Amino acid sequence: MYEKIYTQDELKRINDARTAIPGHRYVDTWGNNYIGTSYRKINSLAGTSAVWGNITGDISDQSDLIALFATKQDLLVSGVNIKTVNGISLLGPGDITIVGAVQSVTGLDTDNTDPLNPIVKIAVDGVTITGDGTSGNPLVADIGSCNQKLIAYNNLSVTHTGNVTQTVVRSFQIPTTEIDANSVIEILAQFGSSGGAFTKTLRVYFNTSNTLVGATLIGTQQLSAAQFYGGFRRQIVNKNSINTNRIIPTTTVQVTDISNLTVNMANLNWNFSGTTWLIATIQLGGAAASATLENIQVKLSKP
Repeated sequence: MYEKIYTQDELKRINDARTAIPGHRYVDTWGNNYIGTSYRKINSLAGTSAVWGNITGDISDQSDLIALFATKQDLLVSGVNIKTVNGISLLGPGDITIVGAVQSVTGLDTDNTDPLNPIVKIAVDGVTITGDGTSGNPLVADIGSCNQKLIAYNNLSVTHTGNVTQTVVRSFQIPTTEIDANSVIEILAQFGSSGGAFTKTLRVYFNTSNTLVGATLIGTQQLSAAQFYGGFRRQIVNKNSINTNRIIPTTTVQVTDISNLTVNMANLNWNFSGTTWLIATIQLGGAAASATLENIQVKLSKP
C-alpha cells in the first residue's frame, strides 16, 4: 500500500479538496492513520491491529461505546444547566434545608354534626387546623406536642353603637380537651373606639352554653371618654386541678394582669372539664358612642 507522511494540516487540505486516492493510507507526523477520502482516523489496517486500552479494532465500529458517549451526562454547572434553590447551589454533598415553605396541605375530614356550621379539618405540614373562622367555629391550630399553643381565635372586627345596653359582640366555644390540672389559659383581645365622648366597656365571660344568662365574668376593661384604644389580657391559672383556678378580681377594670395592682388574686374555680363558651360584650356610656372588638384569642400553656 502506498504510504506517505503528511502533517495534519496537509491531510485536512487533501480531505477538503477530496483529492485523497481511495485505498491509499495517509499517516500524519504523529503516527495517526487516515485512509481514503473520508479523512477519518483509522485504528487498524489489513493485517494490523491498533489497541485502545482494552478495546481493539476500529473505534468507529464500537457502536455500544459510541451510544454510551451519546447519552453521557454533561458536566453540571450551577445556575447554567442545573438550577439553584433560593440562590443555593444544588451541587456538592449534604442537605439543603428549605425554610418557610408549605410542603403539603391534606384534607382530613369534616364534622357535619351541624350541617350549617361544618368544622373543616386540614393538615398543613403536619399541623392540624380545624374550624371555618366564624364565631361558632373559630380556627384552631393543633401543632401536636407543644407547651404553648393558640387554641381559639377570631379576628373579625365587630362594632357596637347606638344604645347603652350591654351587647354580645363575639362568642365561641373553647376546645378544652388539652387543658389539664396545671394549665395556664390566657385570653387576649384588642379593643378600640371610633368616636363618642363616653366610656366604652369590654367584658369577657365564660358559660357552659352560648348565653349571658348564668355566665361567669372573667375580666373587665374600660376606655375613658378620651381613650380610643386598649388591650385586654387575663391569665387563668389551674392549681393542680382542672376546676381549681385563680385570676385577678373579675370586676377590676384593668388592661392587663401583669402590671402592678392594688388587688390580690381571687378564686375563679371554673371547671374546664365541661363545655366552655367564651362570650365578649361591649357596653357604651352613651348612645352616641361606638366601640369595636378587633380580635380575641385564647392561648394554652402547659408545663
